Amino acid sequence: DWNRAIKHTPNDPWLYFQRSQIFADLEAWPQVMSDLDTACDLAPIETVFMTARAGVQQGQGDIDGAIADLLRVIDLDPNHGRAHGQLGWILHQREHGARMLAVDHLNKAIELDPDEVEPRMHRSLAYASQNKFELAMEDCDTVIAMQPANPPERSMAMTTIFTGGMPA
Repeated sequence: DWNRAIKHTPNDPWLYFQRSQIFADLEAWPQVMSDLDTACDLAPIETVFMTARAGVQQGQGDIDGAIADLLRVIDLDPNHGRAHGQLGWILHQREHGARMLAVDHLNKAIELDPDEVEPRMHRSLAYASQNKFELAMEDCDTVIAMQPANPPERSMAMTTIFTGGMPA
């Protein structure tokens, strides 16, 4: 029981992080954020907690909070591929002026984690929104080659072209 563990060891940020995952499964978002805030306060340089909190913030519409946490993660660990990928996707969705910066972060995510599919899918959408359809299709082809039996990636390739790179 995580509550009991936290009661006995209230300064262990990993206990709060683990409990936040249970709250997330229950979609109890205020409790998730409270536990992640506590974990981040107890361990301000632990990127796992900030990355998780950024994901929840993004999902709950706190885009500025998510961006701030992801920038902090990248400041602490410039080679944090997941943070670059997540930040790139947020920037792509946020505003037209940030799309080049979004691609820069997605490129970095792919460089750091070349076997990750999601940054390539997101970059394909970013390229398509910039009318760089050949680059978008190269990413789609790569994703399909990486996971040939996975229909969502095939669907994403078609969506990329038909939506001009904007999220469906």
